[in-house]
Amino acid sequence: MLFPAWETFYIVLGSAAGALTGLMFVVAALIADAGFGSEDAVHTFATPTVVHFTGVLVLSLLVVVPWPAASQLTAALSVFGAAGTMYMLIVWRRSLRQKDYKPIFQDWVFYIALPIAGYLTVFVAAWALRQRPTAALFMIGAGSVGLLAVGIYNAWDNVTYIAVGRREAERDAAKAKD
Repeated sequence: MLFPAWETFYIVLGSAAGALTGLMFVVAALIADAGFGSEDAVHTFATPTVVHFTGVLVLSLLVVVPWPAASQLTAALSVFGAAGTMYMLIVWRRSLRQKDYKPIFQDWVFYIALPIAGYLTVFVAAWALRQRPTAALFMIGAGSVGLLAVGIYNAWDNVTYIAVGRREAERDAAKAKD
């Protein structure tokens, strides 16, 4: 392992990301059961959350792999950061295309801007790893914790949106019966 002092950090981070990924399957079941949203809305608001949690898990694994040289870790982290950024550009396009929900400013920040910043941070840090390893490791840590925090926020946002929507639908149905 290239950076043994970071091993515990990434074990804890990866474990949290793995557990939260599992919980998102519960959220997906709630979404399916509630009947809210089109496929575009799900791919805009729920799927990226699973991708962020899974990404943090993968990122944690990448950092603790016993790479023979820092250049291999740099390449892996660069691919991770670039792929995450490209994926978020696709999500951005989907968010503009979907018609089920009109995102507010806060949604643009948490569903688009902050994840892009997280993936770009990892990408930039990968290239700084050889010249400034300490700063780069903190940047990678910040990017990964940022993605985890965004995922937690977005998962909560999804669940509360479903819960409120379900309550409103039940109230509307009760009024229609009267």
